[in-house]
Amino acid sequence: MVWKQWIQHVLLQQAKSQFSSRAKDAATVSSQSTEQRNAVDVAIVLDEKAQTGSMLDCLTDVVRIHTQEFRLFRGNLEGRRVLIAQVAGDAIAAKRATEALVQAHTPNWVIAAGFSVALRAVLQQDALLVASQVIDDNGQRIKIDVRSATSQPDAFTVGTVHTCRQIPEDKDSRIALADKYQADVADTTSMGIATTCAVSGIPCLVIRVVRQRLDDQTPIEIRQSGQQPSVSGRLGALIGGTLRRPGTARDWYREQQASLCAADTLASFLRGVICRWLSVKRPEHPT
Repeated sequence: MVWKQWIQHVLLQQAKSQFSSRAKDAATVSSQSTEQRNAVDVAIVLDEKAQTGSMLDCLTDVVRIHTQEFRLFRGNLEGRRVLIAQVAGDAIAAKRATEALVQAHTPNWVIAAGFSVALRAVLQQDALLVASQVIDDNGQRIKIDVRSATSQPDAFTVGTVHTCRQIPEDKDSRIALADKYQADVADTTSMGIATTCAVSGIPCLVIRVVRQRLDDQTPIEIRQSGQQPSVSGRLGALIGGTLRRPGTARDWYREQQASLCAADTLASFLRGVICRWLSVKRPEHPT
């Protein structure tokens, strides 16, 4: 009887071991399958609703992925799996969002894109700039290899993006920023995205469309409305501004139209970049 019990015990242990091994294998396969489903070819980090809407119009089979900190969409563009993140805030918020995207979706490429303010008079409304480097207020600098992008020099400018804590509103401040950092345009998020990509070893492009020229200024009523955290607050500020200055409503409409035009220009360019410039496979770094 003892030896029968011993044999049963051995067989039971073997069965448990085989079952555990199969369960681990199944879990590994399931994990790999989930990672493959989540993986994308290109992730685009934007910072405004207008930009996101224009880019989503270029995609098919769009689905929204629910997150707490930012809006996230996934779709297809001529065989490429594209992820779009709309992130409100500064470079720190953009950095956190990019870290989450890289970890969850392992993109082959990341594009930091959106509006910018021109720091030089030569850059006109809706002009496109592809960054060869990004610099911030602390003097941190990240260089970006855009040699493959120089085949279309007439379509855009290659230059320097300065990521600042707050966009300068007047011409003198913009000129001072350009002189200090040798920058061409200013934004508030690119450095956070580019830094994350540099640490993660993921190739990154920074592409900006000029939303305001060097001389342009946002009317103070529109600026105050945009600073409100809620829709009701923005609407209230806009109504108050209109009561104080009737031309506010006209200015707001012009601002909205200009934003949509710039967003469409950016989306059209990004579509060409994704379909013509970027390889689906991540480029290998030379050893």
